[in-house]
Amino acid sequence: MAILGKVAIWLSLLVSISAVCILLYGIKTRRKKYVEAGRTAAILTFVFITVASLVLLVALVNRNFSIAYVANHTSTLLPLSYTIAAFWAGQEGSLLLWLWLISLFTLIFIVWGKRNVFDLYALSILLLVQAFFILLLAIPVSPFTEAPFLMHEGRGLNPLLQHFQMIFHPPTLFVGFAGFTLPFAMAMAALLTRERGIDWLEGCRRWALFAWTFLSVGIFLGGLWAYEVLGWGGYWAWDPVENASLFPWFTGTALLHSCVAYRKRKILRMWTVTLTIATFLLCILATFLTRSGIISSVHAFGVSPVGPYFLWFMILVFLISFGILIYTYKDFRGEGEVNLLSREYGFHLNNLVMVFCALVILIGTMFPIFSSLVIGEQISPGPKFYGRLAIPLGLIYLLLMGICPILGWRQTSFSKVKRDIFYPIILGAIVAIAIYLSWDRSLEGSVAFFICAFAAVGVVQTFIREVRARRRQTKKGLLVSLWYLVSTNRARYGGLIAHLAIVIMVVGLIGTTFYKIDTKTSLAKNETFEVKDIKLSYEEISFEREVDKETVGARLTLYEGGKRKGVLTPRIVYHYIEETSIARVAIEDNLLRDIFVALERIGRDHSVLLHVMINPLVSWLWIGCILLFIGTALAFWPVQKP
Repeated sequence: MAILGKVAIWLSLLVSISAVCILLYGIKTRRKKYVEAGRTAAILTFVFITVASLVLLVALVNRNFSIAYVANHTSTLLPLSYTIAAFWAGQEGSLLLWLWLISLFTLIFIVWGKRNVFDLYALSILLLVQAFFILLLAIPVSPFTEAPFLMHEGRGLNPLLQHFQMIFHPPTLFVGFAGFTLPFAMAMAALLTRERGIDWLEGCRRWALFAWTFLSVGIFLGGLWAYEVLGWGGYWAWDPVENASLFPWFTGTALLHSCVAYRKRKILRMWTVTLTIATFLLCILATFLTRSGIISSVHAFGVSPVGPYFLWFMILVFLISFGILIYTYKDFRGEGEVNLLSREYGFHLNNLVMVFCALVILIGTMFPIFSSLVIGEQISPGPKFYGRLAIPLGLIYLLLMGICPILGWRQTSFSKVKRDIFYPIILGAIVAIAIYLSWDRSLEGSVAFFICAFAAVGVVQTFIREVRARRRQTKKGLLVSLWYLVSTNRARYGGLIAHLAIVIMVVGLIGTTFYKIDTKTSLAKNETFEVKDIKLSYEEISFEREVDKETVGARLTLYEGGKRKGVLTPRIVYHYIEETSIARVAIEDNLLRDIFVALERIGRDHSVLLHVMINPLVSWLWIGCILLFIGTALAFWPVQKP
């Protein structure tokens, strides 16, 4: 079986490189038969990569321990769902999944694309990227390497990865990373063909939106996994690998907005192409940091031979793409001037904030590498560094989010701005004062809530104003008018829903940043612990033994406001095969706050050390994520022509 996988990988490498050569020759000679042969070879590449993927999947499900990857990531006791998830748990399998996704998207591009020069150049670039990933799987990190000796039992999957979120979190991230290859290929094709129109831009925007949506969901699924599994009570630790996923997210956000400005006003042309290339390069940089072992992280794959490959690939792509960009600069200059009180200017500011956020996090993440080169020691700036900059920048972004819908294209009168900004300011102030007086009197938190309310009211006001205008024009009902607007301009209203979702998520961030209660306590049997209106009563300890693990838990009765609300049982699970123990936290959640309890230690006298947190509004993060997916899905959906 390993031989079949290796043969499929090497054949896909051979066919993909051949396809590029045939396509480029077909473009140069304008001979149709070579173009068709190149497209057929590209489809054949997808077939061989799919065969290799199926071989690995079958080997995992059958627990074929003669393959080293299977032996290192599964065992006979591992449930089937986690056995399948082991496909992307390791270096080799996750790269194969990434490659298969790129090849699948390339196949979709071929099926839905055209046979013009632009699409053929884009296809050639997609195949070159595929060839790079295939090369990795053929030489340094083959998933089909034979095990050094016959094993009757595998080493099993890391217990931290044996969680429901891990079935979806990595694939979702990989869909995002792989998806950004398509906009990159289109941007490069636009440069090579000097295509400065907007025909290619809609395809680029849709693929970028698709990739950005999955990257966003993947990031938040990762946060949810960290919250429920890692036991420290947070969802974002500013770990280098976590930060790396934000690089392309920020530039991708800027890209989506610059695409709108490019399409509507023919401005930000060169900037849009630059962002497209930068976002792809940042996906590669994120992968390099995660897989090279250059930075220490609990999420990293450890030291591996793929680091130099990614580094040289990144340098090569950077030099070639930006060399072509500089060479064709004059062809992609924007048209027209931008007025200060216009939506175009708002998009400019939005892009600057997003790129600045990406730069700040990039510098902070790379700082340990720089310090290691200078003083021989890796020094991390720590969460405070990011917190001091990320929160103000995030609030500035929210302010722009509230103001931009008010502004019109080209120019907006000052009197209109004053009129439309009135309600967001008044309602924002009411919300901020009410929260300040009723909840812990945090000035920073109240200011942040003011900005959230300002942005939310600005978005809702835009909906109301445009629906009312439609009703006046057609004399139709509220829902009919709303449906017409949304169905005929899905990109705009999907974007507004996505903005509202981001406000909701920021509300969750504010609650857990400014109003969180974090404490530890040691309890003997029948003792109680109280914080605010919460009381925990420690009743007894429980033991459970299974074939592959042993679980010990502390049974706690929870009281809120003097009323019994239920039982919490935080646990520690020891896994025999992996020889490691992990915490399984207990969470009582509702819309306003989570009561989070982790069991850290059990004494010989059965006393327990508990980590107790009250995390306000954390559920708003997950709700906002769902709404974000709905909004971007609506924006992605094709426009229904009247």
